[in-house]
Amino acid sequence: MEIREYTRKDRLACLRVLDSNIPGFFPPETRDDFTDYLDEIDSPGHTFFVLENHSKHLIACGGIYIFPGAVLASLNWGMVARAYHRTRIGAALLEYRLNWLRDTAIVRTVILNAPPAASGFFEQFGFVFETSIENPEATGLQRLEMRLQLRP
Repeated sequence: MEIREYTRKDRLACLRVLDSNIPGFFPPETRDDFTDYLDEIDSPGHTFFVLENHSKHLIACGGIYIFPGAVLASLNWGMVARAYHRTRIGAALLEYRLNWLRDTAIVRTVILNAPPAASGFFEQFGFVFETSIENPEATGLQRLEMRLQLRP
C-alpha cells in the first residue's frame, strides 16, 4: 500500500472511487462538485492524497484544506472504493492525513462533514459531533459536522 500526493493522471481513478460510493455515501449530484474540485486542486491551501493497493490500483483518496491563518483545517472528499470498505484502508488514509497535519502545519483544529453512518469511524480517532446539517445542497442526505483538537 502506498499513499502519495495526487497528480492529474489520478483524476479518472478518483472519479471511479466516488462512483463506487454513489448512491449511499454521496448523491449523484456531487460528481460535478468533485470533478470541479479535482480540476482546481492546485488552489492555495489544498492538498490531496491517493492510496494505491499493492497492485498499484488507486482505491482511496482524500483531501485537506488549511484555512488562511493555518490553525484550522478541514478534511474533504475522503473516500474508499466500496469494494474496500471495512478493510481499514480508510483508517490508514485518515491517519496519514492527520499525521501530515501534525508534521507539516501548525493546525490546532480539524473539522469535517460526514454521513451519520460514518460518525463512529471518525469518533475512533477523537472526532466529536458538533452539529447536524439537514438536507445539504438539497440532496436529501444528512451530514454531521465533526471536530478534532490536534493541539491545545
